Amino acid sequence: MNKKGFTLVELLAVIVIIALLGLIVSTSVVKIINNSRQDMYENQILSIKNAAEVWGGENINLLPNEGECIYMTLGYLKNYGLIDDNVLDSRTNDKINDDLKIKITNNINNNYKSNIKYEVDVTNDEIKECKLWSPVCVRANKMHEEICQLSNTSNFCGGLGYDKGSTIKYGNKTVTNGILNSGDAFDCDVNNDGIYDDKTERFYYVSDYYDNKTNSFDDKTAVLIYYNNVTVGVPDNTNSSLTAYNNIYSNKNNFGPVTALSNLPSTSLWKNVSLKRTKRQIVNELGNTVTTAGNIANFDYSGYAARLLTIQELNNACNISNSNTIITSGVLSNCEYLMENTKFVSSTMGTYGYWLETPISSSNSYVYFVFGNSNHAASETAVFGIRPVIELSKEQIFY
Repeated sequence: MNKKGFTLVELLAVIVIIALLGLIVSTSVVKIINNSRQDMYENQILSIKNAAEVWGGENINLLPNEGECIYMTLGYLKNYGLIDDNVLDSRTNDKINDDLKIKITNNINNNYKSNIKYEVDVTNDEIKECKLWSPVCVRANKMHEEICQLSNTSNFCGGLGYDKGSTIKYGNKTVTNGILNSGDAFDCDVNNDGIYDDKTERFYYVSDYYDNKTNSFDDKTAVLIYYNNVTVGVPDNTNSSLTAYNNIYSNKNNFGPVTALSNLPSTSLWKNVSLKRTKRQIVNELGNTVTTAGNIANFDYSGYAARLLTIQELNNACNISNSNTIITSGVLSNCEYLMENTKFVSSTMGTYGYWLETPISSSNSYVYFVFGNSNHAASETAVFGIRPVIELSKEQIFY
């Protein structure tokens, strides 16, 4: 039987046909995969848009005015808890950059009604007329810690039950979203560099703002205290942070914190925060404007981004109903966060505590201060630290 095989030309033709078929198939498969990845990416963009819409629904009062726009970043929506932290770009399998921008525009439709429009992954040119929405403060993810280095069981950290060598964590261990509680820890972008620095921008919510003019609390404004004393606005818990409340006018307590003032952070240093009123009528613990020294000054904080804490805000935060009991040892035990960076934990710290704004009504020289020795507030004319307090609309805080 005569067997005839394939010629070389025929074999080459078959190989070419198979290769062409493979190329066609592989191209189709790649196209299908790419289309699938693109579809997945578009679904991811849609989920980000939906998250932004949820944010808008929960924060109607923060949406732009008619004809205006704002934008936010993916990172902000993550911090808000609406987007998973590890969102991947299905096209590249890389993590989507936190800088991805979401634009929110308030257009006016044909019926002259507001029409909120959400756009995701916009360019810088598309948002150049928009304002970046970013809260000043966000909840802290990591607590500040100090080691109790004292064996005294009557005062300092030992007086609150800490053994020598044990760890103290400052700030509330558990928080409730949507509610501010005294001791809640926040990281605040006070210098407006876009970074929430958990080391040097740590603050604690103390209380609602106490209005010295009306002797009442403003529940729309929060008061937060810095984690450390400062010297000319810079964190400092060494001896150089010690200063007098007022040594210019013979230590009289009715002139306000004249000497202490220059160590507060300026508005150029903490450019992202400001005081509701730079000129404040200082009041005593009774809410009156007089001490034994005379009428209390209408004090001028102009040029400064922060002030000192009042005894009214301290009492409100720590559930103290009578200022006369503030000097009782241990009365601030439920406001432990106020003790950070004082001799509460170690004799190597520069100061026992820090000044409050409030003068004592029955004295011509004494002023309240927070005292880490016995976990209470006291009154004195000596030298202590300066610890800044900022005032923020609660809309500026992500909580």
